[in-house]
Amino acid sequence: MARLLLTVGMIALAAQAAPVVPDDLSADQLSMVVDAAITRLAGRDTWWTDQKNKHSFENAVQVFTCTPDDTKWIWPAMEEAHGLLKRVFDSGELKVAGVQWGDGSVANYKTDPENPTGFWPEYLDAMVAEINVHYNTTITIKREYYDDSNLVIAAVADGRDVDMSEPYYYISGFHDNTPRIEALHSSCVTAGTQGNFITKAGSGITTMSQLYQAIDTGALKDVGFIAAGNAQSVSSILPPTTFKKIGITNDTQLADQVANGQIIAGYVSEGHPPQPERFNDLIPTGIVTPRVVLFRKDEPTCAGTETNDSGMVAGLVVLALAVLLLVGTLAIFIYRERRGVPVFPPLSKQEHYDVTTNEMHNMESNRH
Repeated sequence: MARLLLTVGMIALAAQAAPVVPDDLSADQLSMVVDAAITRLAGRDTWWTDQKNKHSFENAVQVFTCTPDDTKWIWPAMEEAHGLLKRVFDSGELKVAGVQWGDGSVANYKTDPENPTGFWPEYLDAMVAEINVHYNTTITIKREYYDDSNLVIAAVADGRDVDMSEPYYYISGFHDNTPRIEALHSSCVTAGTQGNFITKAGSGITTMSQLYQAIDTGALKDVGFIAAGNAQSVSSILPPTTFKKIGITNDTQLADQVANGQIIAGYVSEGHPPQPERFNDLIPTGIVTPRVVLFRKDEPTCAGTETNDSGMVAGLVVLALAVLLLVGTLAIFIYRERRGVPVFPPLSKQEHYDVTTNEMHNMESNRH
């Protein structure tokens, strides 16, 4: 009986396993499409190098985290699209979050925000062009600009107003108190960049070791960054006494503060600072930081949660009864064993009793 109850309970619990369904804002398929587009571009002869040279993006390097092979990367069927990819197909727009910044030909989101120019804007244009070719669509890019990168990341994580980020975001850094790589989903790496520090001309600080020593022993310990992600990506190579001045709005303001002596150095993630003659040669950090598209991290749920909850309770009740019955039966066995009247007498003693009795009968017969 106990075994039957236990079996029934296990079956009841197993029956509650419900299919996992993606949430309404799932980015899983959209990220597949973006990855397929990135790898298609990366595998196209000299496209990436040509873009780098065209825009004089000197500190960009190609980083392969995804091997180009059109036969391996999945393009979800349009009729099976769900979540954010379905929203993109339905609206005909890809809503992309970023900030307005400019750095020469590397990127200029300031002059004409609706039609930015440079390496990064053209990279996204090329990705969307690949998507349109594959699906025979006319999806357009709708850029949503935010005051800083923290707001961008928050909007991407939320998923209601935007579909993804621009392709230049660091995979390092944090979202609130959670590592960005865990809080969000990311695409294949679009590029790797080695950032540089700029220091005032005539300061005598021209190497990383000199910068470290100057911050560690000097009175001025402020180093400027445009975004928190920039600071977090190089914090390991700076002294613990460094004061990271975050929130400088653009590269011009950053360069001016270095030139005026307000900060000892400034971090430049792309290109050169304005009026470069005011500064020493760029000081390479030696750290290559991967850039990616960021997406909302999925929060899948189970179908039919309410029904499954009631079934789960029923299954647990059956299991509890089976356990109680097993425990009660075992207690009876132990009790009778200790009283000397076991439920099942040992077969060896019974057999010994039968053998002895037969021998006595035989002896009696022989006497007569």
